[in-house]
Amino acid sequence: MRILAKRTIKIHSPFFLALIIAVIFRFTFLSDRPFDSDELGAIFRAENAETFSDHIDHGVRIDGHPALVQTFLWVNQKSGMIRTQNLKFLWTLISLLSIVFYYIYFTRRLGFKPAFFIASSLLFLYWPSMMGQWVRPYTVGFLWLSIFSYSLTIRRERALKILLASIGLAMAAYSHYFAGLTGFFILSLDTKMHKTSYQEVLLILGGSFLLFSPHLGVFFDQLKIGGLTWLSAPDVSFIGNHFFHIFNESRLIILELVLALTVQILWILWKKKPLKSYQNSIFIFGVWAFVFIIGFSYSKLSKPVLHDNVMYFALPFFIGSIANFFRFAPPYIMRLWAVIWVSSLCYSGIIEKGFYSTALIDKYHFPIETIAQNPPTKNTGIIIDGPPDVFQYHLKEKPFTVTLLQEQLYTSRFIDSITRFSSDTNIFVLNSGTDMSIITALYTRLHLIPKQTRSPVRTFYQGGELFMAKNEGKSFWESQRHMTLTLSSEEPRFIEFKSIIKELGPIDRNDLLFISIIDSSLTEPKHETRHLVSALFQKGFNQALQQIDYRYTSNDQNLNIDTQILHHALKLSDIKYWDPKSLLRISYEYRGNDTPMSKTYSCIITKIEGNPHLYGYPTIQTL
Repeated sequence: MRILAKRTIKIHSPFFLALIIAVIFRFTFLSDRPFDSDELGAIFRAENAETFSDHIDHGVRIDGHPALVQTFLWVNQKSGMIRTQNLKFLWTLISLLSIVFYYIYFTRRLGFKPAFFIASSLLFLYWPSMMGQWVRPYTVGFLWLSIFSYSLTIRRERALKILLASIGLAMAAYSHYFAGLTGFFILSLDTKMHKTSYQEVLLILGGSFLLFSPHLGVFFDQLKIGGLTWLSAPDVSFIGNHFFHIFNESRLIILELVLALTVQILWILWKKKPLKSYQNSIFIFGVWAFVFIIGFSYSKLSKPVLHDNVMYFALPFFIGSIANFFRFAPPYIMRLWAVIWVSSLCYSGIIEKGFYSTALIDKYHFPIETIAQNPPTKNTGIIIDGPPDVFQYHLKEKPFTVTLLQEQLYTSRFIDSITRFSSDTNIFVLNSGTDMSIITALYTRLHLIPKQTRSPVRTFYQGGELFMAKNEGKSFWESQRHMTLTLSSEEPRFIEFKSIIKELGPIDRNDLLFISIIDSSLTEPKHETRHLVSALFQKGFNQALQQIDYRYTSNDQNLNIDTQILHHALKLSDIKYWDPKSLLRISYEYRGNDTPMSKTYSCIITKIEGNPHLYGYPTIQTL
């Protein structure tokens, strides 16, 4: 017995060591990780629901997710069992526990070598590491799926197997609908591998359905609402992008994986190993494939639901289909490969993906923290554009006494807000969703305060910008380098970005292009309708068939710095298919009663470098 125990410890010691490292990896700086708007939205819904009925109607039905996690948050908010700030610690612990269950499951199904590769990948890949700290239904659904998978490996206690599997599958479905779907295909896989009988399958499905049946009313209500309003229907490119996303978007990690898999396949062929043992890779990959096919088909035929996160539940089986090839690899090769793989994943997550840098920065939390650490004088106004409840939450954690304006800012109210403060100096917080009219008004009316180095005081953070500006002096638009062109109303011209590069320097996706039309022929431009239109095209034979962006600005949007100028902002980070070779067409239309004196106008194009209103930081890739 003692010899068997020593052998077991020796075999599984690499996993135990990896688990210890993962605890350090995931819990370090965990208290500094801010809650994002999705997490806070769920917490606010739990706080606002007074009764259980309110919780179901206004906390669950409108969310699109099953009731389990939101109900836990609601009970927790009412009872005060766990402080909100500590929920990330609970979720991280749950995510690590689920990997332990998956390690046991894959050890019993494939052996400890593939199981270690699967577990170490789940422990250190950036995506599952981040998902495991996100207080949303995914981590809880992942746990119940791992318990369900583990229960299928129980051999002797058949009743326990059926009971635990029924509970696990039902609770997975209560956590996330895609978790329940994935669980169904895991059960099918186990049947295909002849590990679970058809009678057991029927009992498990029947038991889980009975447990889930009280939720069917909510499920059908959510089904009528359908997909995700912010999501577009996927195309075939989703597969390649998703595979790239899984492996940290890192060419280094993908290269190592391809090399290791190639060496192993060559070793199998050299040793003439029977291929029957490796056929299970097809069945295991089938779990991922069928979940994808259903999500893709539903998104195409009904409403979009397929995105990276819903494929999270099938991730262990996608990795498992690869890991199965390492089943009979020589021990000395696997030991070397394990060290290289774990080290590379840690390097990629920390250095390339910024696990301890960019991941700690949130577009709502970060500006409040920055202002709290460097509090301005009392006569400095702070204007914030963003969800008031989210900012109020962060202000509880980082309080500071300063004039604060939180409202849904439209251009006219925004300009009025600036003039309310006695001081000419203000701090502005903008985010990725800030209306372009507000951004245009800012850059045309205010001057960003420079440092001694003459660079503007602007702090960039994930999805937005924090900067200081004042009313007097030149506006930021006037202080930038720009180029002037002649625009004819009779012959709108195409302007290639290459020609702009010569005078404004390289145009980058992070830049903001400011287009201004000066019409000196108008006598009362405020009362005459004018339109400024920009259209972007991909370079090619027929530009009209390759239009990738179209937007306009009119003078009734109150964006003019004076009566003769009409301003228009072009946010390149919003335009998916833009590239430096794209063509830009600018047209100006006057719809007034009188015929203008001139048919040619001055068109000024200004490049504002480093447009901060992005949706995330680019990663730093080694290769």
